[in-house]
Amino acid sequence: MLYIGIDIHKRSHEVVILDDGGKPLGKSFKIGNSHEDLTHLFERIAKVNPIGEPLRFGMEATGHYWLAIHSHLRSGRQEVVILNPLRTHAYRARSLRPAKNDRIDARCIAELIRTEVKSDYRLADEDLLGLRQLTRLRVELVDMVSDQKRRLLTLLDQTFPEFEGLFGEKYCKSALGLLQTYPTPADMVAAGLDALTELLEQYSYKYYGRAKAEEILCAAQRSFGVPFGQHANGIQIRLLAGQVIYLEAQQKALDRDIANCLKAIPNCLTTISGIGNILAAALLGEIGDIRRFRNAKALVAYAGLDPSVIQSGEFTAKKAHLSKRGSTHLRRAVWLAASAATRNDSAFRELLKRKIAEGKPYHVALGAVANKLLHVIYAVLRDNKPYYPLNVAASSVAA
Repeated sequence: MLYIGIDIHKRSHEVVILDDGGKPLGKSFKIGNSHEDLTHLFERIAKVNPIGEPLRFGMEATGHYWLAIHSHLRSGRQEVVILNPLRTHAYRARSLRPAKNDRIDARCIAELIRTEVKSDYRLADEDLLGLRQLTRLRVELVDMVSDQKRRLLTLLDQTFPEFEGLFGEKYCKSALGLLQTYPTPADMVAAGLDALTELLEQYSYKYYGRAKAEEILCAAQRSFGVPFGQHANGIQIRLLAGQVIYLEAQQKALDRDIANCLKAIPNCLTTISGIGNILAAALLGEIGDIRRFRNAKALVAYAGLDPSVIQSGEFTAKKAHLSKRGSTHLRRAVWLAASAATRNDSAFRELLKRKIAEGKPYHVALGAVANKLLHVIYAVLRDNKPYYPLNVAASSVAA
């Protein structure tokens, strides 16, 4: 067998070929991201492989750059081993003369797949990969909306500090529509009572009317906001309010797309209290095929929710923090699900209360709930059976 180590980069990749004894077959060479480069790769391999020995390719999971060449090699029914960069770093560090460049990295990869066959990753199928991409995009949209709302609030604190108390939900559709049309107190006063009433009735479907318009007009007339810079602040407020409206509309449309994609993947995650379509999609997308985890503890470790161990000689740290070395996206989804579970499921709520009664801070107690919840998620995905709240302890033990 020949072992082909590929050091992945954005535009080009370094390739090293080793034989069964670990001897390099020719010099290292570069390939790019094209069908012609893939053909060139196999031509170079054929020159040093006259008898047609089987091939094993190896590469690191470097960002998203490895996906294209990996998919083309797999479509050609080639054996491909995907390595965690931490694994190759540790292997290189064991060398008596540690050094780093593209050729050495490709050689390390080839050596690793020659001596250790285990792949660190299994690429999810198309449906799960699609869910992962969509739910990660949703997280980005949510973060963008939060950022713009914070900027908007900063400007309102200066320009119209009374605005925050005018609506029960300060970023409701009516509030944002008002700010997009009349961004400053002066604009609202100039618009007049009738215009404000008409706008509020339009955006709130007549939930708000003349009484709310009078309240807003009175607050605008008596506003204690900074009087200078109103024009510049007004432009910013108008634009930011429009961005929030646009991004929230995109998020709602994306939520519908995610829910439709979720229907194509049979699962029982939504039977777990507090997990709706969006969280179920995020969990499925990040976990992928549950069979790649040998047990629930492996899934907990993948999420980075296992405790780190600090030990030296006879010393063992009494306080163990979460390792946080796994998937940040999965950890975020599980954390949100755990928080929702404590509100919707008595078993998880009691677990949270018990940990807090033991003197644990809230975030530590919630971490225990997240750990327990992952055991339940593992059992539900493994068995493809609904979750029954009364059996939370049994499900965890079974996992």
